[in-house]
Amino acid sequence: MKKMIAFLILIGILAVTYFYKDTIVTYISTEYMYKYANVKQKANGYKKNLDISFVKETNNFFPQSKQDILNIIYTSLNNGVDSFIYYCTDAYKDCIAESERLAKNESLLSNINTFIHPFNSYSRLSFSMNSLGKVEITVHKQYSDEEIAVITKKVDEIYGNIIKENMSIHE
Repeated sequence: MKKMIAFLILIGILAVTYFYKDTIVTYISTEYMYKYANVKQKANGYKKNLDISFVKETNNFFPQSKQDILNIIYTSLNNGVDSFIYYCTDAYKDCIAESERLAKNESLLSNINTFIHPFNSYSRLSFSMNSLGKVEITVHKQYSDEEIAVITKKVDEIYGNIIKENMSIHE
């Protein structure tokens, strides 16, 4: 008799799990995996410190609005990262749809790119989204590390030829 009750309970648990698998997976991923994901970025040496109203620096990678998504994109590009992730939560129902619209809005993304140092700017962004709210953006940068090294060397060479030690500010 006890085995039969245990068997029925097990079947009940399996049935509930099967019928609510999407809800369970979403709950576990958003409440345990994404919620505590460590989303910290270290800025490279080309980060600009601008005070503009269009976009702002952020350390919150769980957007609640379109503006939050724009701030995440700006912050990540300005930091010079090669890829970054943000997470859509249930609180912002249109997050994935808004991310898809932004991915197609080249003009808006290009405007954000104008606030970024040229060495952190992108030539192309690739968006990848899943049904659980994870949005990953890969940055295809305008300049490679090798190109940056060549440009920096040339600029230093030009400065060395133009600016002399005996020059003063008043000349």
